[in-house]
Amino acid sequence: MKNLELEDDQVKIIRRALLVGLSSLGEVERLVNAQELAKLAGDNIPDELRALQTTGDANTISEFACALRFFEPAPDDESGK
Repeated sequence: MKNLELEDDQVKIIRRALLVGLSSLGEVERLVNAQELAKLAGDNIPDELRALQTTGDANTISEFACALRFFEPAPDDESGK
């Protein structure tokens, strides 16, 4: 197993990037859901205006959460108290 040491500012930047990505994914999901509801209501949204699900994978949110968990101290870690 390899360990990677990061400075506090590096952790902050990576965490912020993960949160931006997670928020963006949530926004895409919101738009896709709204477009599906509009389609059911009979509204036609041109293809070029439709939001694209970039991964098409339901596990993407879990991957973001898992990545964010790496930055949390383990429960038995003294520095996390």
